[in-house]
Amino acid sequence: MKVIKYNLFQSMKRDGTPNLAPVTMHYSEESLAIAKAEAYNGEYTIEDDGQPEPEAQPTEAERIAELEEALSLLLSGVTE
Repeated sequence: MKVIKYNLFQSMKRDGTPNLAPVTMHYSEESLAIAKAEAYNGEYTIEDDGQPEPEAQPTEAERIAELEEALSLLLSGVTE
């Protein structure tokens, strides 16, 4: 699965160096827009974390179509 990593500026330390907080988010277009806006010096990376992509869940319309097809088969007397 893709993740976005960047550093978020929090404040300046007493010695003049930036105090940064690491941020990791799952990749999406929305997350990328956030990273571009928040990343310290505009620096971010998109990496593969080694985990498989989550399987896409069927949409409500797809699920309704599947149920209608199953109901039609049951009403016609055909079963699997």
